[in-house]
Amino acid sequence: RGKRAMSTTDPIADFLTRGHRPTQSEREWIVELDGKIEAPWQSIESSAASIGLPQGINGAIANANRIYFRDYRAMRAQVFDQLEGRSALTMTREHWMAITNIALASLMQVSRDALGAAGLQADANLVRARHDLAVALVLMAFSIGLAALAVGIVLTRVIHPLHTMTLAIRGERDMARIAELAERNDEIGQFAQALNGFRQDAAERERLEREVLRNQLAKEAAETASRIKSEFLANMSHEL
Repeated sequence: RGKRAMSTTDPIADFLTRGHRPTQSEREWIVELDGKIEAPWQSIESSAASIGLPQGINGAIANANRIYFRDYRAMRAQVFDQLEGRSALTMTREHWMAITNIALASLMQVSRDALGAAGLQADANLVRARHDLAVALVLMAFSIGLAALAVGIVLTRVIHPLHTMTLAIRGERDMARIAELAERNDEIGQFAQALNGFRQDAAERERLEREVLRNQLAKEAAETASRIKSEFLANMSHEL
């Protein structure tokens, strides 16, 4: 029952109120309570030493070590001596509660500083994340712009000229455009020059074929006229 009562109030304040020394079980309970506090505190100190916490948190930890774990517990040992009768009882409940509040406030300050540092770090991470997002969006837009530029260059410099030459081969496009493309100093220009030469050769061959056909027709016409003339003279001679 004594442990249940002490679990909701300060045990030293209870001892001072009753004005008698703590029993053995009450001392053991206080030792157990100290162990429950020291175990997580040692973990906090180890983390602070290994990860390099902000200076404010390190200062709060050092302050709690001084106020709570050194001064407060030294004062508690003096109160125990007074309760045991080894020295005069000069500590009052009110004075002890004021000392306890200061000691506990030093522990709570560590928590407040840690939460504050966590908030600042979260804000810094948010700013950095926004900056990284902005950079990523800019790079994405730049990449899209480069891709669009590459597509435009390919369409203008390659696809459209090839389409023009294809129409010229089919006879659906004037060769003047091919002559313009032939002035380029790249593969498209060389292809246009070859196509232009091919079309010129084709035109020359077509001209020669027309010339041969015209000569052939003229020859046949002359031969026909000569034959008709010969037949006419032969008929005339026969009649005479």
